[in-house]
Amino acid sequence: MAVRVAVVGAGYWSEECHVPGLKEAKDTEVIALVGRKKESAQKQAQRLGISKVYQDYKEMLSNESLDAITITTPNNSHKEIAIAAMEKGIHVFCEKPLALNASEAQEMVNVALQSEVVNHVGFTFRFLQSAIKAREVVSDGLIGEIFHARLWAENDSGLFVGPLLWRDKKKLSGSGQLADMGSHIFDLYRYVTGDEFSVVYAHSMTVNPQRQNGGKDVLMNVDDFNSLIFETKNQVSGIAVASRVTRGLGGWSIELFGKKGALRLVYSRGLKDELWYAPKGEEYRLIGVPYIPGDFAMLHMMEAFVAEVKGEKSLSNATPATFFDGLLAQDMIDACLRSAKTTSSARVNVSVR
Repeated sequence: MAVRVAVVGAGYWSEECHVPGLKEAKDTEVIALVGRKKESAQKQAQRLGISKVYQDYKEMLSNESLDAITITTPNNSHKEIAIAAMEKGIHVFCEKPLALNASEAQEMVNVALQSEVVNHVGFTFRFLQSAIKAREVVSDGLIGEIFHARLWAENDSGLFVGPLLWRDKKKLSGSGQLADMGSHIFDLYRYVTGDEFSVVYAHSMTVNPQRQNGGKDVLMNVDDFNSLIFETKNQVSGIAVASRVTRGLGGWSIELFGKKGALRLVYSRGLKDELWYAPKGEEYRLIGVPYIPGDFAMLHMMEAFVAEVKGEKSLSNATPATFFDGLLAQDMIDACLRSAKTTSSARVNVSVR
């Protein structure tokens, strides 16, 4: 019997990732799409071959017999939608960051545990071949004890004056690049190393606040540049940049330095998926990982969610992120925000199950 799924959110990411990924999964039927703007949601549903469209997720949950939902809406609505579904015994895949703050994320984790539903978070980069291999290399001790890390998530798209999006509004997003892409690198570091953040000193800026809204010049009120110094539970000292106003050589990458050598992941959706290794005293060499063309990581991510809903083994050997992983990323985001506000270091309140 097919897994019956509804997608809540009818924006770019539902069409780019959620629906294509669900349609690639075996025995899965996307039966409904929920979007606030009726006309645009109907057009998207028509393009994607989805028969039912709703403007209100509550009405959809009441009317449809569902196994699962996926959530790709602004961050401020994640908690409400996810909890409403989980309390009905419906499995939930939610986009990152999990919530506006750690308090909301903790509520979501609590309900997920109580309802015993499958709960995944959209940390796509866990499904890259380079990330899976890097985790194995670190676990096998190839680079030895890690003492330093560098985490990069940067591009310069924010230097252009574009339309005011929901991510540019703090009330809807919680924060800017810190929540959007900082959450990715925080989770990926944890995933590859098994380590946890403990202390952070963060500097946050809005370099280019100019945006357009209805033909008028407006200002966004979230960060577009963040530089961090952090320490971890395993006494790793690290630096990180989460920026949409710098085109640095770091790009999208994670560098790990150990007593036996170094490791560098270079990645982006469907464009790069590389793992470089430098034994102590030697130059970097490329470690071969299986090459899969296209945006395979997001397809594997959605397939893994459906597979767990069905109680089957996923095609990918990656470990999906759960709501608890989303909470731990949110712990780091919140600590960065506290540090930036007080211009002092902040301890990361690492949650426990």
